[in-house]
Amino acid sequence: MIIAPSKKLIVPPYKRFRSLDEAMRKADDGHSIDLWATVEVKDPNGFSQGRTSFRCHSFLKQFIDYLVSKTREGWIASVDWAGNSRSIQSTGLSSPTLSFDMATSIPWQGPCVGTGLTAPTINDYKLEKPVWHGTGAANLSVYSGTATSTYWTDPIHYVSKTAAGWTVNAFANMTLAYTSGAANGWEGRIDNNTATLCYTGQTGFAGNGNHQQAFPTANPGATPTFVVKNYGQLTYSTIAISVPTDDGALQSKFSISRDFTNNQGGNFTVNECGLHASMAVGTIGSYIHSFPFLIVRDVLGSPVTLANGQIMTLTYNFICNA
Repeated sequence: MIIAPSKKLIVPPYKRFRSLDEAMRKADDGHSIDLWATVEVKDPNGFSQGRTSFRCHSFLKQFIDYLVSKTREGWIASVDWAGNSRSIQSTGLSSPTLSFDMATSIPWQGPCVGTGLTAPTINDYKLEKPVWHGTGAANLSVYSGTATSTYWTDPIHYVSKTAAGWTVNAFANMTLAYTSGAANGWEGRIDNNTATLCYTGQTGFAGNGNHQQAFPTANPGATPTFVVKNYGQLTYSTIAISVPTDDGALQSKFSISRDFTNNQGGNFTVNECGLHASMAVGTIGSYIHSFPFLIVRDVLGSPVTLANGQIMTLTYNFICNA
């Protein structure tokens, strides 16, 4: 639905609540550690068009993996946002152990959204149909063809074609999907492309650092077929992280939020939301790196349709109750 310029509520998965406090009062059932999401739609001038809050039902296995990794020395196996098994490190050294980068609009950290409708499971490692940063409209066949070669050495991955013709970075923040070969069915975010190379893996990889590559779980082979698709794009803002607050008696909380602006030129519908975090892993050589992991995923009870220029603010509220 499109929210008209009024104080009409967005319909949440269960009941209508005008504020986070109201929602929590109605759901006062003794949860000592809780996660709530607030979704607000604003017009292009920032005036609220409606909001709702709902309890998140879907912490994922990657979050538990992270917590366990902090309780022991060594490594805990977990699955990154591209489906690869990574070993989460107990201490971060030169890479963050759990990071939401506030300074940039990178889509592989912090709140994220998509168009998928499949119900969450504990083993989800990515949004079903992720919406990346940009202004492009949905197009499930931006490009299709057969690779003339691929490169597959963790964490660098690309498909190539010998004939020039791609516009540089025309596919950035879209999705590459293999349609044949050992990696058939795998999908990953495209970082950038040249006239002949399309990267989902890290370019210029060296040493310790925070790497956003989407590396295929299997070697695609020499000449697989593939498609470049776009589930639609929204303009990601930087991330806002509040300082912890408490009421001096029963509750302490903090929030992580981000704006998503529809600049596609038409209406766009959001069906799912989640939370990415970078975690320190150590599976490549002797270096320590940070890779993206999805730790929360929920499907909205009612889709949120944004008119062109409208802004959706997604806020995750982490709460501890005495």
